[in-house]
Amino acid sequence: NARWLADAGAAFLVPQSEFSEQGLADILVALQQDRSRLLTMAVSARNLAKMDAADRVADVCMELANDE
Repeated sequence: NARWLADAGAAFLVPQSEFSEQGLADILVALQQDRSRLLTMAVSARNLAKMDAADRVADVCMELANDE
């Protein structure tokens, strides 16, 4: 969920009604010029990561498949 990432400082939340190509370009240029903010966002995203997410999804799929 985008809000969850944005609230944690790992993303920008731009309402769809306000989204534009120019707005996206402006965000990307700003991030390119502010590497420390980009790094902070990357660290925040990494801290939110579920490193075993694929395994967890596979386990649930296998459980569901075995129940049938």
